[in-house]
Amino acid sequence: MTQALFSGQGVNVLAAILTFFSGTVIDIKQTGRLLERQGVLFIAKVLISMLLSYLFIQLFGQSGVLGISAVAFVSVITSTNPAIYLLTAQQYGNETDTGAFGFFGLLSLPIVPTIIYSFVMSGGGGIDWMPVISIFIPLLAGIALGAIDRNFSKLFSPGIAA
Repeated sequence: MTQALFSGQGVNVLAAILTFFSGTVIDIKQTGRLLERQGVLFIAKVLISMLLSYLFIQLFGQSGVLGISAVAFVSVITSTNPAIYLLTAQQYGNETDTGAFGFFGLLSLPIVPTIIYSFVMSGGGGIDWMPVISIFIPLLAGIALGAIDRNFSKLFSPGIAA
């Protein structure tokens, strides 16, 4: 069971654990507030990334400019640092902000650059939805356990900082 943890898939295992822990903090009653506050940031990040990526590809093509290829640009412009988000949310935010990690975890997946390429590039291949589904499973499991008993939130929330 620990094979993935000690292989190249270790980052995915840790992301799933963090997403699960963050899910336990989410209060179902606050979901509307979570989407209201974090949904705008999420949509803005995706739209700005799509616009800048489209402009870069239109201006410089796949080969890019100054050694920066289109693939590298799209990957960097769409990336986030969930660890920084979690540390900042824990220090300056509240439970809603900390619980949004699972939601913002979607931006850490390679699905965003894949979606951008499917829209921007002609003949973009099919999109692999498994990374998106795999981030939702631990998130929903955490939300379910947190909803069943709020003590799960107290138990798992210190793991977010760790």
